[in-house]
Amino acid sequence: MTTLEKDLETRLAEDHHQAIKLWLRMLTCTNLITGKIRGRLRENFATTLPRFDLLAQLRAPPRGASDGGALPAHDGHHRKRYRDCRPARG
Repeated sequence: MTTLEKDLETRLAEDHHQAIKLWLRMLTCTNLITGKIRGRLRENFATTLPRFDLLAQLRAPPRGASDGGALPAHDGHHRKRYRDCRPARG
């Protein structure tokens, strides 16, 4: 079974609305790209996309409180826990 046979977009009939076709095409592309990223992170770095996302957030400079980010800028607890989990440098 090819990738085109598995995606949501190719299941539509000709009479479906163009907006639905576009939305499903964008969803299909997102799923394909996300799958490639997950595979490459797993193969090249032995990590997962959620772990990479968390580490990227921990590495980023603190953001303002009104930003609505996943990690509050005023709470250093997550950063401290990350520092505690890293292996000691030789």
